[in-house]
Amino acid sequence: MEGPTFRTARIDFAQKRLVSLPVVFEPPSRGSIRGLESSPDGEHVVHSVRPGDTRTRPTRVYLRTADGRVVREWTFDLEIRHGMIGWAPDKGSVLLSAIDGHGRDGIYRIDLSSGELSLVRRFAERETDRSFGLSPDGRSLYFARVRTVDGELVQAQTDIVEHDLETGRERAIQPVRDRGSVVTSPDGAWLAYVEARAPDRYSTIQLFPAEGGRSRILHSGEPAERYRPLGWTPDGQWLLFFTGPPGSPYEVWRVSRAGGDAERVAELPATDAAAVVLHPDGRTIAYLAGQRRGEIWALDVSSDSGSTASRVPDGGTP
Repeated sequence: MEGPTFRTARIDFAQKRLVSLPVVFEPPSRGSIRGLESSPDGEHVVHSVRPGDTRTRPTRVYLRTADGRVVREWTFDLEIRHGMIGWAPDKGSVLLSAIDGHGRDGIYRIDLSSGELSLVRRFAERETDRSFGLSPDGRSLYFARVRTVDGELVQAQTDIVEHDLETGRERAIQPVRDRGSVVTSPDGAWLAYVEARAPDRYSTIQLFPAEGGRSRILHSGEPAERYRPLGWTPDGQWLLFFTGPPGSPYEVWRVSRAGGDAERVAELPATDAAAVVLHPDGRTIAYLAGQRRGEIWALDVSSDSGSTASRVPDGGTP
């Protein structure tokens, strides 16, 4: 069984289109690539490959050069959630959202030199949607957490929290109406997230100071549209996101941190909405393309000389 590939392209902001690049990341082993992320300097990528069904364990994790050469490979008894992987700024480790073979759900760290796996923060059931953001200095995690009252989760009340990776201390810094991923600006001063607002559940892109404070809406759309932030340009002036109503091609947009109208910058090829990632240069993306392919074999057990098997071409019938 062969899986889809990650293809790369560059956004031409002047022409508002994608320009295909030659680098294609094929799965190094049988299965589907998930969570391809570039290192802060853009020289390496890390991704997982899950064989067979997406809930299958174990999972292989690969460290590769930017041109696709495999550098290291590890196998873990993990199910990585949403393909969520984030690089530490020192490039020595990556963080990922996963559940292990013992049912422990949380944020894990992989040391890229030793391959050692450690649990950073365990999640309670229904506590969070398991997406997270990482501060540029590598000291803090940000994620949306359901509030607790007397030890009980209150699903209608959610906060974005800051988790100190050195001390384990957490503080709520922003109430939110809907849980979602958090994207930190390059200088660490701002956090962006998507909020779905009642009663029409239309999505808004919100921005607020990382130290806490009033949020403001950078962009809002129609009820049928859903947004997902991709990341910031290196200067921190533009936030890139993609959107698209159901059944339509996804589009990449950008909006200024200072506010104003959002600008459409490119249309994406057909892809999995959860599998679009932005390079640290702020203009190169990788997206999942293709479908899982397999082979059908026909087994002939009627032959006097014994059973024989023959390959059936794709789309054929035995």
